[in-house]
Amino acid sequence: MNYKIIIPKNDIISENGKLSINEIVNLLRKYRNEPNKVRFIADMMEE
Repeated sequence: MNYKIIIPKNDIISENGKLSINEIVNLLRKYRNEPNKVRFIADMMEE
């Protein structure tokens, strides 16, 4: 399956748009030391 996570334009991270699971994983790795950004990404992934 080819899932996409929608990240809206925001003031927390610069990335936005429809991101693949691999792109989300890369963001989580990029922001691993920034809990507010990781929390924002996790919130966007909730159903």
